[in-house]
Amino acid sequence: MTEFIENACSMYEELSGRTLKPAPSPYVSEGSLTDDDWDERGALSNEASKVLMKVLWCARLARPDLMKAIADLTRRLTVWARADDKRLHRLMCYLFGSKGFRLKGTIADPAEKLYLCMCTDADHCSAHEDTKSSCGMYLTLEGPNSFWPLSWTSKKQTATARSTTEAEMFSLGLELFSEAIPKQEFLECVLQREIQMFGYQDNSAVIQIVDSGYSPKLRRFKKVFTINIGSIHEFFSENETGKLLYIKTAAQRADPFTKPLPVAKWIEALQQMNVHIQIR
Repeated sequence: MTEFIENACSMYEELSGRTLKPAPSPYVSEGSLTDDDWDERGALSNEASKVLMKVLWCARLARPDLMKAIADLTRRLTVWARADDKRLHRLMCYLFGSKGFRLKGTIADPAEKLYLCMCTDADHCSAHEDTKSSCGMYLTLEGPNSFWPLSWTSKKQTATARSTTEAEMFSLGLELFSEAIPKQEFLECVLQREIQMFGYQDNSAVIQIVDSGYSPKLRRFKKVFTINIGSIHEFFSENETGKLLYIKTAAQRADPFTKPLPVAKWIEALQQMNVHIQIR
């Protein structure tokens, strides 16, 4: 999508009057935004949506490395501040310098050896503007010699989670039932066989809760939370085609969709998402 990205960058330069220079990551450095930046209205408050909707299309279609940054900004359109001007400029500088990036997928196995991998993660209450956690998911079709990205998401949770485990459980349930299971059923219809799905979590408490399922000790929790536990337990514990496994945080592919990562960790994040620089 090189030409598409060049067009988006040109649009931004025209609307903002600023020149773009390559940046190593889509996020501003920690501590570079002041309280006044969040209080003052941004200069692009009336124009930002034009750029964001264009970049969002690119992020959804072929650039998972843009998803977290663009999702955070699209939620700010009605309360656009000077801090959002700075964050958008950094994102566009990164996009300008990463026109050669490509999402790589490979299928090199027969259909009977393919299976689904779903990585889910959550970042507990780290946003500046509210107390709600962010959740992320990366779903791939894999095999011994195959890796094919299917979908990825970065979403803000609708209610405040009181612990990391609660935020992780919400993320797991949301992505399992809205993204992973529908794609599993579709592939089973196409390939005419059962498709194994492996879910990966870096929170061992979540795995223990899913293994145990609902307990009367949880009766004081909200109904929606207990239903979430029960339904996830049924899928992974009573369904032969689903299995939930532990994975170290360093190998968690969904981590880049939950929080802004520092520059030092960004190259590793790109490798986890299988985003490569195109060499001509």
